[in-house]
Amino acid sequence: MARLLAYISLITTAFFALIVISLHFLSPDLDPIVSGISFYALTQYDLLLNLALSLIGVSGIVIAFGMWLATTSILGRAGLLLIIAWGLFSILAGLFPLDAPGSPPTLSGTIHNLAGLNFLLITPALLLIELSRSAGGYPVRPRTITFWLAWLLLISALLLFTFNGPQYYLGIGGVFQRLYWVVLVLWLLFKALQILGQDSPSQQSVLSAH
Repeated sequence: MARLLAYISLITTAFFALIVISLHFLSPDLDPIVSGISFYALTQYDLLLNLALSLIGVSGIVIAFGMWLATTSILGRAGLLLIIAWGLFSILAGLFPLDAPGSPPTLSGTIHNLAGLNFLLITPALLLIELSRSAGGYPVRPRTITFWLAWLLLISALLLFTFNGPQYYLGIGGVFQRLYWVVLVLWLLFKALQILGQDSPSQQSVLSAH
């Protein structure tokens, strides 16, 4: 079952990335340096963006379920619960598009903005999962790429908050939001590949517990 869920995560993450990349070419008038990907919901390709956000949400949820049985530490499972919550909020953000700049606030835009704060969930989730691998007195294993991507996501999230919040006037928030998405997509892809690369369910359990 874990391998099946890993394949689903790989496919949904890949389609998310392909859709977002295609939106840059389909809507060249939207400045990617300034605007986050949510602004594609204000174009004629809003359904594509909604699909992309739903796909990446599904990817997070299924990868969490795929790791659940093999994750025995409390910290690790707490991280998986946070990923599931992040995935649900991502789907919610896709269902409720943001408001156009300068327009009166709507319920849809408010829900989207609240759901968009889910980066506050995914960042600690990844760190809990990766740090729990060497918790509990088990031998420390060599750090994998997902470990370093988790820390890079923390940096990306801080930059995302800074340049889409207090420093928004600089007009470069879109760059750091895309950096955040690139790092997160890579983590999901490599984590799914790690699951698929395990020789057996028992080995997967031991490695995840470490």
